[in-house]
Amino acid sequence: MALAALLAALAVGQWRESDDFAEHALQVRSTVVSLRETKKQVLDAAAETYAKVEFTDQKGDVIRIELPDPYRSSAAPAPAVGSPLTVWYDPRPPHTARLARSGGRRGVSVLLALAAGALFAPAILRRSLSGSAGGG
Repeated sequence: MALAALLAALAVGQWRESDDFAEHALQVRSTVVSLRETKKQVLDAAAETYAKVEFTDQKGDVIRIELPDPYRSSAAPAPAVGSPLTVWYDPRPPHTARLARSGGRRGVSVLLALAAGALFAPAILRRSLSGSAGGG
């Protein structure tokens, strides 16, 4: 029960942060300056590619940042180095940028699903253990 409450609290925090970003985010044209590919070792065979982009913020400062949203090789291909890419960034801390204005909300869904699972897991475990205790 405590784990479910913790996960739900994390989801609420993530939702608030995502809403705050969406409220202040500005759209800007960036340029892909490099790509970094990672391959997960656990179950997931699809490689993920992270793009590092460069853009000029509203103050005229050049910002270079790796986007937190990966491109998965099984989905849309990553952009090429040197290609333009539209991103959203928060001008208050301009080193926060995402591919979508509503970026970060996917994590909320995952946390809520884990919270729901944590609520029901003890009952499911008790039922399965009590069913197997009597032998067959």
